[in-house]
Order: sequence, then structure tokens, then C-alpha cells
Amino acid sequence: MRQNRAQERIDQIVDAVIRCIADNGYENLTMQNISEYSGLSRGAINHYFKKKEDILIEVLKAVDQQLFKKVDDKIRSSSDLKDHIRYRLSVTYELAKEDPVFMYVLMDFFALAANNSTYDKGIKDFLKKYRYLSGAGLRPGLKNGKYKEVNAISIGAIVVALTLGIGIQWVLDKNSFDYDEVARIAEDMVMFYLRKNNK
Repeated sequence: MRQNRAQERIDQIVDAVIRCIADNGYENLTMQNISEYSGLSRGAINHYFKKKEDILIEVLKAVDQQLFKKVDDKIRSSSDLKDHIRYRLSVTYELAKEDPVFMYVLMDFFALAANNSTYDKGIKDFLKKYRYLSGAGLRPGLKNGKYKEVNAISIGAIVVALTLGIGIQWVLDKNSFDYDEVARIAEDMVMFYLRKNNK
């Protein structure tokens, strides 16, 4: 019971930090803001996290888990997975549009990673995982000869780059382009490259 209560408090703090970063950016994140967003006293927050850095590591893990769960749930709920890689691409683009908070939080972590080895490792692990998962969508098509032989991790890196690049541009300047159209073009580019008859 006590362990469940502690996890609820940790989740409450992490959710508050995600909302605070999305609203104000990392540079304006203070313990006072976290207290206001979470509805907990600073003492209660310090009971679970000794430093702001500890909270942010937990936030990165939470963002990773939430993104993974959302993508995985959507993929598992699909009855038509003839084209795994295209479906994975479209699901990932949908998530960036449905929940731009994740993009804001990731952008701040990318900036922090340049100067902090703890965040750097977290971001590298995050990107490695999503390169692998994005490339995993190729395996059924490679296995049954639908696609030309390619390095799945390289394709995964391209998918991650397209997803993050388009998503970040869109959350920063929503009126600059038609998100759905650009996402479709990006999907088509990857699928065109994968077709066996292309040189």
C-alpha cells in the first residue's frame, strides 16, 4: 500500500514536470513551479527526489514509456498489418500531432544532453531504442521478400530523423505547412526507397 502511494506521488511529480516543461521550457523549471503544478509541497517533492536532475531522468523514462506504449497499443490494435513499416510511420506521425507535449519535452532534453553526460546517455538510449523499433517494422517485409535488402537500423535512423524533424518543426510553427501532407510524403519517400524494383 505504501509503495503504491509512493509511486502515485512520483507519477504526480513527473506529470507536473512534463506539463511545466511543455508550458514554460526547461530553463524556467523551478522546484516552486513543480510544486505549483503538482499540488505538492517542496518538502514532499524533495522526499522523492533529492535533485532536479533526478526528476528529469525520471521524466525522460516516463516520456519514453508513454511513447512506446502508445505506438505499441496502436500497432497491436490494427487488424491490417500488411505493411508494417508504413503503419509504424503513420502511427508515429499521428502521435506527434496528437500529443505535441512529448516533442517539447524531447527538444529540451536534446538541448540538455549537450552539456550533461547523464542526459546524454538517456537521450542516446532513447534514440537507439527508437531506431531499433522503427527498423523492426521492416523485418516482416524483408523476410517475405517484399523489400530490397537494406540495413534495418539505417532505415530506423531515417524514420526517427523524419519523425522528430517533422514533429519538431510542426510544434514550433504549426501554420508553416500541412502536417498530414508532409507526413504522407515522408512515408511515401521511405516506401519508394524500400521497393525492390528501385535502384
